[in-house]
Amino acid sequence: MLEIAGSLFDFWSEIKHLGELTGLSIGALVALAALVYFDPALRGVAIRVAAAVVLGYALSIYWYHVGSADKQLQWNAANAQAEAQAELRDKEAPAVADADSELETLRNAVKADEEQINALRKADAACHPIDGDQLR
Repeated sequence: MLEIAGSLFDFWSEIKHLGELTGLSIGALVALAALVYFDPALRGVAIRVAAAVVLGYALSIYWYHVGSADKQLQWNAANAQAEAQAELRDKEAPAVADADSELETLRNAVKADEEQINALRKADAACHPIDGDQLR
């Protein structure tokens, strides 16, 4: 008894799945199936439509495969380009290291200049320059 209920549930599940796939309601699918089953003239049409659906499905799978192969080629080209850019960047790394050492030298020179400027400001503040009021 449970096997019959299980097979009915499986059958109903398949009809529901077909309804979701085609966009038709379950009632419309059952009506179409009954019409094809009871009218022999429509069986030939139904077989042709089923063959067209199978052919369309096979073509869509083929197109998906071709599209995914094209996408993989694009990914491979992008990966090769990124690898070439990384290699170029690695070749430029010593130049960047030289620039860093030059930058450190310049920072030290700026620090020495700032110390000299601050020393001159302190010396200038100690000599008390003449104001404009004192000149009048």
